[in-house]
Amino acid sequence: QILGNLSVSYQWIAQMFEFPHRVVCYYLGRCTNESYTGEGMSVWVAYPFHLGRWLLERQPDTWLKVIVLIMFFSLFCFFSILEIMLENPSIMITIIGVYALGFVLTTTNLKQRGKAI
Repeated sequence: QILGNLSVSYQWIAQMFEFPHRVVCYYLGRCTNESYTGEGMSVWVAYPFHLGRWLLERQPDTWLKVIVLIMFFSLFCFFSILEIMLENPSIMITIIGVYALGFVLTTTNLKQRGKAI
């Protein structure tokens, strides 16, 4: 549990920390030299993991902890949505289409209001 009643699993946190690594290695094919810590953890993941664990172990909930966790959670949600879009092109096209339609409708509505004034 983090921030009171909000609960996420360590697995979800690990998956989201790994997202940039997956993008570079899997989607862009740019991983040539993987290196691992003594515990067998990818160096790419080890530093953020230790930072996250240190932050989650801080007691009690300080303002710094709350702000950093909200930033991490927001970033991880963005990563999760982005990865879903990368894995499912039809979902990506649908989301982009919905945003484009919303933008067009909002812009048209604002122009019509400007003419009415």
